[in-house]
Amino acid sequence: MKYGYFDDEKREYVIERPDVPASWTNYLGVKDLCTVISHNAGGYSFYKSTEHHRVTRFRPNGVPLDRPGHYVYIRDDDTGEYWTISWQPVGKDFTKAKYTCRHGLSYTKFQCDYNDIEAEQLLFIPIDDDVELWDINIKNKKWEDDFSVIDEMGTTFVDREYSKSYLRHLFAANEYLGKQIATIHNLGFYLWLTREARKHILAGDFVEWKTKMVKQMDKRL
Repeated sequence: MKYGYFDDEKREYVIERPDVPASWTNYLGVKDLCTVISHNAGGYSFYKSTEHHRVTRFRPNGVPLDRPGHYVYIRDDDTGEYWTISWQPVGKDFTKAKYTCRHGLSYTKFQCDYNDIEAEQLLFIPIDDDVELWDINIKNKKWEDDFSVIDEMGTTFVDREYSKSYLRHLFAANEYLGKQIATIHNLGFYLWLTREARKHILAGDFVEWKTKMVKQMDKRL
């Protein structure tokens, strides 16, 4: 069974099958603060001495393996389903989720692709600072192939001129046009919302309208 490979260009060891029979660990930090991190984000941190100055604890031979750890959870509020960027501790089925761990020189990166969500967790310790930093990036692929207009009920020209897929592409490519389109859409929506609120305040039914709008906004996307 092949679990990973060496990426010579990036000087990383890449683990594509995280269900390895033992922990494959990496060491973060080059001075006083150090973290020992496994391919499943399990591990511990210590300051200068593992004997006297442990910041977090770890059970290397515990069952289940790799507990506790440096985990980031993602939750879908609509369904209640949750998972982690690293394979463990939730452990989604490999037929439904793709996990990757990249052990580099004093850093480790976890990647997960599940339920139309691409997520990445980078852990490292700066050379001159005794802190462990987590850099988290999450991308929603929900609208990747959605060619419907941005907002059928929108009040601005951009709402029906561009598609959700195109807007998502602009943000993914970090194109400034995406921010412009989103700004025009948001301003148009806020102007409409305040006009409607004023109208219902004058009509005396603002509370009923607000309750209805909150429920509608929760389901709109």
